[in-house]
Amino acid sequence: MTKQWRGAMATLVLGAGLLSTAVQAGDAGRVVLAEGGVSVTRDGRMLPVRQGTVLMAGDVVGTSVDGGHVEWQAGDEAYFSLNRGSSFKIQEFSADEGGRATYSLERGLYAAISGTIKTPDRHWVETEAARIEVNGTKYKSAACKGNCRTRNGGSIADGTYVGVDEGQVTMSNRAGKLTLGAGQFGYAASPNTAPVLLEGPPDIFLGAEAGFDFDFEFNIDPGLVIERPASPS
Repeated sequence: MTKQWRGAMATLVLGAGLLSTAVQAGDAGRVVLAEGGVSVTRDGRMLPVRQGTVLMAGDVVGTSVDGGHVEWQAGDEAYFSLNRGSSFKIQEFSADEGGRATYSLERGLYAAISGTIKTPDRHWVETEAARIEVNGTKYKSAACKGNCRTRNGGSIADGTYVGVDEGQVTMSNRAGKLTLGAGQFGYAASPNTAPVLLEGPPDIFLGAEAGFDFDFEFNIDPGLVIERPASPS
């Protein structure tokens, strides 16, 4: 079992009922697991993060390079895992009128399972090189800005990387657009370079490091992690 899913598995072991009311439909997120150095920057203040911490629109979630790791679930049942050396901002989250969830990844690596907000016009992640538009999916993405290295110390080209396990993800920028399906990988070097389809998994997804160790496996039904209450209080 990968450490990224320990929080999810803990929820299953404890029983769905115990944490079933933890996340509310209006929450931008609620932390399921926090390890090492994890913080939230909110209104210019840096706050500590622990299990149960509620995340809000505008929060920047950061993990330290020396082992920080955090997992959270949003009010639409989406699930995120952010690894060390990463910075991820919750730009907007709303459960009203079909919902809207927009984010930005400044640097680092994360993996996600989309929830009920899962159409490209309502759910996307901005990176420096490309926008990642989500369409009902399990996927992972990395933003490299001089920080990505292989385990052997080799360099990994800067830019945005995306890998899709299920569903579809579209990478788009000023130069073009690329839609990826299950088992496909894409890369955008810069906002002015069109995204391209890679022949196989990039080094960043093959036991590589971006200032952190990341080995994410999609092996849990997101519906089993935390169920959103039917009538949030």
